Amino acid sequence: NCMHDQILIESVTKHLDHFLGETQVLHELVSGDVHIDVFHGYPSEERPFHTVVTCGMASRAMPTPEELTHFSHAELMLCLPKEWPMTQAQWMKDEQKNYWPIALLKSLARFPSDTSSFLTIGHTIDNQHGPFPASLIWTPVLLAFPEAFKKISLPDGRIVNLLTVIPLFSEELTCVRDLG
Repeated sequence: NCMHDQILIESVTKHLDHFLGETQVLHELVSGDVHIDVFHGYPSEERPFHTVVTCGMASRAMPTPEELTHFSHAELMLCLPKEWPMTQAQWMKDEQKNYWPIALLKSLARFPSDTSSFLTIGHTIDNQHGPFPASLIWTPVLLAFPEAFKKISLPDGRIVNLLTVIPLFSEELTCVRDLG
């Protein structure tokens, strides 16, 4: 897991510090099979939004088809408006309203391990799939590459792909699926 995968956590930290500046790590206190921490990059003039990135999903290779083995390790990221409540006190005040993006990232990061599947660009996921917490305000998502810092090369040879989680309205999900 990420807590014990020093190569992964050091590489993710270095990569995100380079692209996002100083980050705060939201450490997961209780974990199941996969330990997922979340890095928080603060809004700046260049990036006027919060950036949250998982660390731990890439500690296990996803079972990819032979032609997609270069996508077997991934972490997820999501951008939130700069006004988004990002303190634990704000999350506890109204968990469903404020914490759901973090819960969504953590649930999606566990999805491959929990379901023996894989996630990559172009995949869509809705609330019909996966063991997601009942308290999670669920929205369908599309996975895409971010504009910058798409891959992290680890010293042990692993390549970690960063995938952007894009929340969708149900009508957008239908359109994406209809158009392929």
